[in-house]
Amino acid sequence: MITYLSLQDVSISFGGRPLLSHVTGHILDKDRICLIGKNGCGKSTLLRMMIGLLEADKGEIFKHPQSLITFLDQKNEGLPEGQAIISLFDHVERFEAEAMLDRLCVDPLRSTSNLSGGEQRRVHLARALCQKSTILFLDEPTNHLDLPTIEWLEKWIDHYNGAVITISHDRRFLEKISKKLWWLQDHTLIEHHQGFSHFDHLQDMYDQELERRIQKMNTHLRQEMEWLQRGVTARRKRNQGRLERLRQLRQNKQATIVKKGMSLPSLQGGDLQAKLVVDMDHIQKSFQGKTIIQSFTTRILKGDRIGIIGANGSGKTTLLKLLLGELEPDQGHIEKGPSVEFIYLDQMKKELKDNQTLWEFLCPTGGDQVILKDRSMHVMGYLKQFAFKEEQIKGQVSILSGGEKNRLMLAKALAQKGNVLILDEPTNDLDMDTLDLLEDMLSDYSGTLIVVSHDRDFLNRLVSSIIVIGPDGVHEYVGGYDDYIQQKQEKTASIKKHKTSAPPKITHSSHKMSYKDKKDLQELPDEIETYEKKLKNIESQLSEPLTSSQTEQLSLEFEKIQSIVQKLEERYFYLLDLSQTTAS
Repeated sequence: MITYLSLQDVSISFGGRPLLSHVTGHILDKDRICLIGKNGCGKSTLLRMMIGLLEADKGEIFKHPQSLITFLDQKNEGLPEGQAIISLFDHVERFEAEAMLDRLCVDPLRSTSNLSGGEQRRVHLARALCQKSTILFLDEPTNHLDLPTIEWLEKWIDHYNGAVITISHDRRFLEKISKKLWWLQDHTLIEHHQGFSHFDHLQDMYDQELERRIQKMNTHLRQEMEWLQRGVTARRKRNQGRLERLRQLRQNKQATIVKKGMSLPSLQGGDLQAKLVVDMDHIQKSFQGKTIIQSFTTRILKGDRIGIIGANGSGKTTLLKLLLGELEPDQGHIEKGPSVEFIYLDQMKKELKDNQTLWEFLCPTGGDQVILKDRSMHVMGYLKQFAFKEEQIKGQVSILSGGEKNRLMLAKALAQKGNVLILDEPTNDLDMDTLDLLEDMLSDYSGTLIVVSHDRDFLNRLVSSIIVIGPDGVHEYVGGYDDYIQQKQEKTASIKKHKTSAPPKITHSSHKMSYKDKKDLQELPDEIETYEKKLKNIESQLSEPLTSSQTEQLSLEFEKIQSIVQKLEERYFYLLDLSQTTAS
């Protein structure tokens, strides 16, 4: 194994305040490292020291003589004006550059003038990936990429010959690409020789060990104890509660998913009419002769949580504008429910002015109160919930980063009077702590949620169904992103099986549930409940004082049972869908 770069006892301070202390770590060839930590903990500083843009106050940084480093910065500098994009790739073969740009949905012959921020970002990513480097540093590489491109990038990184170090808020992306974890915590580096999929377990063990140490101290560390009480145990309980609510939402949504060729049941009846948000019946929309949406039918009811996915240019924004009433369908019918008020996060950007303070943005008519649904709250306390500091709240919008502006718009959106919240790529430029905060607030949101996102983990945690816009049309699947993939794979396998098998006799038996299917459908809820009781029992044990080995053993058992429950739920939802299809 070749060591491309080593950090040995490295420290750096700013303004007399230590940022990183006694950091030690090693980058080997073929390493796939995810670098994580809270906002402001020093991730970017550490990258810049390794690249050579900053000097450490103490310690040594060793680079192999043959090491070549490429850095994709989150804040890329602008591109030269008035040039063809392909001209920026004179360091590589033209066909390689064109292939890379094509894969990232960028026209090689387009001028660099008037590119959007997202388009510029993809050009910078293409340039970085075309470099022949031994170490590739990627800071938020998935921003402004659609899901097919993210999945392609995961495979590209897997086959890359050098080492890759990545900072990202996209949990699923990190799980897929990382095999080593660098965690910046308490000014130093914790190195873990497993990927991001083990981070929750590592964090739980760290929190529990810290709690035990604090409990042994004969000092009044009330602040730390309060934080810990909101830590691992509270997080587990909150997540379990969320999962239960989401499971119920998905079960309720199952009955409203419309199968291809079927029509929606009548809206007559006061109860159903009162619950209606949007009714879309066989809608079609085309632009310049190209059909974007064809014969799509769905019904969104109050409390639904809808995720929308699709490649760039597939029609996600068109679907949103149809929902909002900004566009009319060429064919079909759209009905909006009574008392429906939309809140569209993208529209908040028009209200955001650089010369106003954050306070003024939240209270445009004056005063110091934010009016929430059931109460009023002081603007200072409200914005502190979104991790803004007092000096930021009184300062101007112009000093905020892109991620902080997104956070501010989310704060404004969640304080609006509407009851249907529409978010278009809300996770872009957010760090993991802010993403956790966003998930907390959206999980507690009592209205209807419609979100366009490429973040698979975010969708899994929040939505009750997925609308997929693809080359074969627009389809809706019950559950989160993983549920959609499971159903898609089962559908593909079923089609393949029917194509390769002998033609069946013309009967309806192939569409009926087997005896085992019916038996499983009846028994699975009890089986799932049994395993969930085991999970609650393990949670109870983990809240007690334990040794590190006991904690690790219970945590592994918890993960194993969670995996079993997920598979049983997937089987149950599939059978429920099959039973309703058969009945229809």
